[in-house]
Amino acid sequence: MVQLWRAFGELVPLFLIIVLVSCITVYFVSKKKNLDFKRVIINILLGLSIIGILLVTVYPRYYGTEIPTIINIVPFIGMYDIMFHSVDITVPIRNLGLNILLFVPFGFFLSLKISSLQKKVMLNVILNCTLSSRQ
Repeated sequence: MVQLWRAFGELVPLFLIIVLVSCITVYFVSKKKNLDFKRVIINILLGLSIIGILLVTVYPRYYGTEIPTIINIVPFIGMYDIMFHSVDITVPIRNLGLNILLFVPFGFFLSLKISSLQKKVMLNVILNCTLSSRQ
């Protein structure tokens, strides 16, 4: 979590301002064009959650001088090392919990947008496989 805050701490206020400005703009545009305001907001928030996931997983830009960037060639080797070679049991639990927490907004907004369970599962699998292959 500390690494995430170091990497994206200065972007949090900017991200919140963009969300606020987007919501206000969408409100006035949807009111003028008679669009469904809730649907447009759900679409924007779903897109922003995908952008947030991509920023955290695919494009972490700053780790500091003491933490080198690691490139994993073998899939899931990093998770294996964390699970079986960590000093404390809380490390893998925290890692898994934060990974699940990262996808909660995406799942929430996707469930508001799509009603079919099969489509939801398919989109989640596609996003997870894409991110796993890109990392």
